[in-house]
Amino acid sequence: MKICIVIDDIFTNIGGLMKSTERFAEVLSKKGHEIIFIGSKNRLNKESFRVYRGFKIYRFPGIANPFTGGIYYQTIPIKSKIREILKREMPDVIYMVSYLFLRMSVNEIARELNIPVVLSLLFQPENVTKQVHLDFPLARQIIEKLMKYICNDSARVVTCSKFSKEILEEYGVKKKIDVISSGVDLRVFNPKKISGEIFRKKFNLENKRFFLYVGRLMAEKNIGLLLQAATFIDWNKRENSDIKIVIVGDGNKREKLVAKAAKLGVLSHIIFTGRIDDELLKSAYKAGEVFIFPSFAELEGIVVLEAMALGKPLLISNSEKSSSRFLVENNGYTFDPFNPQKLAELMISFVNNNRKLREMEKISLKLSKKYDITKSVERLEGVFREVIAEKRTKKF
Repeated sequence: MKICIVIDDIFTNIGGLMKSTERFAEVLSKKGHEIIFIGSKNRLNKESFRVYRGFKIYRFPGIANPFTGGIYYQTIPIKSKIREILKREMPDVIYMVSYLFLRMSVNEIARELNIPVVLSLLFQPENVTKQVHLDFPLARQIIEKLMKYICNDSARVVTCSKFSKEILEEYGVKKKIDVISSGVDLRVFNPKKISGEIFRKKFNLENKRFFLYVGRLMAEKNIGLLLQAATFIDWNKRENSDIKIVIVGDGNKREKLVAKAAKLGVLSHIIFTGRIDDELLKSAYKAGEVFIFPSFAELEGIVVLEAMALGKPLLISNSEKSSSRFLVENNGYTFDPFNPQKLAELMISFVNNNRKLREMEKISLKLSKKYDITKSVERLEGVFREVIAEKRTKKF
């Protein structure tokens, strides 16, 4: 198959949505499919066309989203150029991971050319409203209506969890929705091939135990809770003296979080690494004692899957908008995302229970096998084949 993936941010190594899409593309390519990308230029990628890792990548002008600190971009599409690209490439199917201007233009031209569009819906209202500081009912309702519209404007919808599918059905989505996990590449995230010492040496964590958070530093991730929890830990106790909280990632809240940690008097117990490369990230997962994830809103949580694949016990927010809590099955605990004192008590009792940690490591490893990315890609291939077959009998 020739598959055109439409996504605003391409190969930026930021966020689960981008990582998941790029990894799907890599596995599909290895299976013999031809992949092309259409997306946005950004501060790192300013060329209009490039072949990268064997993928043809077409880029259009983009505008940095100010609410994300310029991390994410919105494509400003040129419809005539998109028509030219799609006519020349004539993909069998379009995999849509863009939701605004680029989606509108590509969808319109795809209809003209009778190319089926499979929409990958990987966000929920809170991911948007918390970023733009408009997290109130009317704003969420507007986003819900947008989600309903773009789903029903596609041939098929793919989302990453049963939780997400149920949300979309509540919003009134009528198109068929397939649940396909973002998955994790178990050949890459293989605990037998990864050492935690690289990360430990890089950040002076030899002989230290640490809780690990990985993800964007943005409002919906609720990282402030970890800083508040740190104020309830008695760091002078001997059994707690070697513990750190390590926060991996970047985002528009980083400076404020560092300042808040200093103001709370806990900065010496917390390490902000910033963004790190993939090899160092795998080492971080391997080195950490417990993976901790306080996020308010998650449709799955690719970083949780990665942590599980490397045998990490979990501490996950039980927010009603987070599907990540369903990944906890005797391999960790959930916690109230609004109660830092209770979280601190849970963190310390957990990390100091070595027997329980070792038991849960084994359970996480076992559970991670269910989320092998090769299984996810096989399901996605099946969806593509079905919509391609359907186009012979109807227009999209």
